[in-house]
Amino acid sequence: MVSPDVLKARGVPIYRLCQRAREFVITFPLAFHSGFSHGFNVGEATNFALPSWIPHGIATLRRCRARGLESVLDLEKMALDAAALLPARAIEAAATAERAAAAAGRECRGLD
Repeated sequence: MVSPDVLKARGVPIYRLCQRAREFVITFPLAFHSGFSHGFNVGEATNFALPSWIPHGIATLRRCRARGLESVLDLEKMALDAAALLPARAIEAAATAERAAAAAGRECRGLD
């Protein structure tokens, strides 16, 4: 682990919290986190990502690959698995929305 003093000296903002029973802590994309248990406890963690976090995952995957590192998550498999769970109506609705957004973008560029 790296001392928080080292990070602070380099301009990295540091935050500390004490998690209590029945509380949740959410770590946002690109944030480093670590934990320390003091006393008797039972710890549990769940990793999840909102759809808006996917671009952060893709960017991280690209950085890992550029450095020759393996990602701990298979982002492509997760995306394919998620898509397989979508009903065909949802996929068509997303495609329609994407076409409408692209058309709107063309119209806006024409106003420049």
